[in-house]
Amino acid sequence: MILIVGSAFKDKLFKKEKSGLITCKFYTIEPVFFIEGSSFEPKLLDNPWVIRFVKKKNISKLDQIILQIALSKGKIKNGILKALINNEITKRQARSIISELNLPSQILEKPAVKITSKLFIILEKKLAEIIAQDLNFSSIAI
Repeated sequence: MILIVGSAFKDKLFKKEKSGLITCKFYTIEPVFFIEGSSFEPKLLDNPWVIRFVKKKNISKLDQIILQIALSKGKIKNGILKALINNEITKRQARSIISELNLPSQILEKPAVKITSKLFIILEKKLAEIIAQDLNFSSIAI
């Protein structure tokens, strides 16, 4: 897939912004070239970029869980619960994992659409650690 995007959005894709973090899990992003803003009518103030998105073939279970959490409706804790249950973890195990995350209840009660990039990184790191150390969850490939 090839898109023309503004340079501000291009920068977000390559930084640790929420949109960039999610996109990089599922696509390899390659900036192809920039276009002069004067090439457009009316002229653009910014120079847009042509970017190629190449879909990754193998997506890990952890990345699938993270995507399900980020796209879930409702509270963050319910998104985590549903994502884990969808990946063949029992409800009891999922609740145990949520408690092992040691996140304040204020964060877990927030709407999932309000996950910040910082929280996104923390969730991914903690889920990876918990899943890697617990032999009961060894069926999830990281």
